[in-house]
Amino acid sequence: MNSIICSAIRSHNVIRFYCDGGYRTAEPFCHGASRAGNDLLRAYQIGGYSDSDDPVKWRLSRVDKMSSTPISCCALNQMIQYGSTTHKMLNVN
Repeated sequence: MNSIICSAIRSHNVIRFYCDGGYRTAEPFCHGASRAGNDLLRAYQIGGYSDSDDPVKWRLSRVDKMSSTPISCCALNQMIQYGSTTHKMLNVN
């Protein structure tokens, strides 16, 4: 999972992952560790599930709470449209 996140950050790709009850689509910005040693992802969520009914905002997510299914990459060059911006899409399943 960490290598996929880092690759998406370097390539300026959008990622899609399952976390805390639903699929989220986000622009990853920073990947690191908390003082407690948990892997974290700082990303701007641009769509998908939100328990606060506000899916478009900055989020800090624990990587270990992301999808527990085997990770695969696909559709790296698929272009997706959000508002007036087009992004490359990277799926994390």
